[in-house]
Amino acid sequence: MTQRQMAPVALLVVLLLAGVAWWHFAVRPSALPAAEVKPLLADHTLLGAWGSSSRRYVLYLGPDGAATYREVELAAVNGSWRLEDDGTVCLVFDEMATNCYGVGREGESLVWILPGAGRTYPFTTQPGRIEGL
Repeated sequence: MTQRQMAPVALLVVLLLAGVAWWHFAVRPSALPAAEVKPLLADHTLLGAWGSSSRRYVLYLGPDGAATYREVELAAVNGSWRLEDDGTVCLVFDEMATNCYGVGREGESLVWILPGAGRTYPFTTQPGRIEGL
């Protein structure tokens, strides 16, 4: 290919990269501040899925910092949660690494925002603790 033939391909690549960069910085949700996160999550049950619908979970976040987590077909585990000053939610359960996530909005949905990657996972909330958790 000559330079003249490569010009449209190079332009297409540049436009594609610019679009990805724009989405990365403009479309991705930003994390909510702690003052907005606390009333959305404290004393609420969260329902969602990690990665695929096969890893569905239920998570209760108590107002006192207690937490209960259960994935479908697994036993519930008790632990704790804390809200950092920047709005990051950290979950601590025995025999699991501490996991911290931002909380944001995508449209009307709440989402976990994974640190670094910016990947999001939607979840819904229900006030209080659902029965059986």
